[in-house]
Amino acid sequence: MTQSAKILLGTLLMAAALIFMGCEGGGGVKGSKDTIQNQNSKKDTNKNLSSNSSEKVLSTTDDLKAAQRHFEDSILNIGAKVFTINEKTGEVVGCPFLKLVGEVDYKYEKIKAENETQKVKAFLPKIEKVWNSLNPERDTNYHEEFPEGDVGSKLGGGIFSPDGNYFITSYAGHGGVTKKLFFFSKEGKLLRKYIFDEWTEATGEFNLDGTFYIVTDTSVGDYWIFTVDGILKKKGNMFSQFKGTSMSAGYCNISKTGKYIVLGSSETHILNNKNELIGKISAWKTFIDEENDKIYCIDYGFIKVYDIKQMKYIYKCNLTNITGTNVEKNTLLLFFKNSKDYYYEISK
Repeated sequence: MTQSAKILLGTLLMAAALIFMGCEGGGGVKGSKDTIQNQNSKKDTNKNLSSNSSEKVLSTTDDLKAAQRHFEDSILNIGAKVFTINEKTGEVVGCPFLKLVGEVDYKYEKIKAENETQKVKAFLPKIEKVWNSLNPERDTNYHEEFPEGDVGSKLGGGIFSPDGNYFITSYAGHGGVTKKLFFFSKEGKLLRKYIFDEWTEATGEFNLDGTFYIVTDTSVGDYWIFTVDGILKKKGNMFSQFKGTSMSAGYCNISKTGKYIVLGSSETHILNNKNELIGKISAWKTFIDEENDKIYCIDYGFIKVYDIKQMKYIYKCNLTNITGTNVEKNTLLLFFKNSKDYYYEISK
């Protein structure tokens, strides 16, 4: 399969798990593509945002530079066992936590993605009346540049939670921005809504276990973590939370029950559920195994397994040809440049 075909079908594959959330012709909370390159009820919000009212600022010295990060990360690497992945066969040698499932079947994945799209389309009429009533401004948002009306004038998309019990959609505007999120049951009952303080250019995705829905706006560093039924668990800003560091705003991740939260990109911070800094690693993308206190780290050219309790890497693999990743429940997909793509089971 050509590289361009792999990219096209890979996009369709990820659409199965991360349906574009917005209305026809425009933006919304967009399903994120993991390439390496307020208005909740006061009761729910107060119960789950106890740390936000007095959010701690986690600071380090202002002279933290790339060399220091490299040095700190090299210390974490001491004693890590080296494992390999054969890019031609996908075989994993030397790591018990990553098991080869098989080669990606793009024909099957394309069908699965198309089926998910049809499932969403069939569901939308169930919630359209309620959605319209929640967005009375949809017919008044007019701009001469868009004579057809505001993008948000019509309900046009959404995403089911991995277990299929919940549905998330948004009120979107032109330019890929979002103003509101709506959480429905699979029967079409509105559970909760959330109104952002301002139009937000954000992406949304589920965590590894499908228990939280994570929204991030990397342009300004904001993040919001919701349960799949719409309760706001945590929100914050990466830049203000990590003053004095040289990190760029990357992504946010949370473990199954919220025991661990990971924030960052070039410099990645691990927090506990008390919002305390408990570790720093180097990773662009992470998958958290809460039961076993491990974090699977993927960055440019490597995969590592980090043990949270030991505060160090225990396995590492150097790979120069990883071009992208995706995850669905406990299955990891690795895209390889000029090679086949493979599924791996993240062992619990």
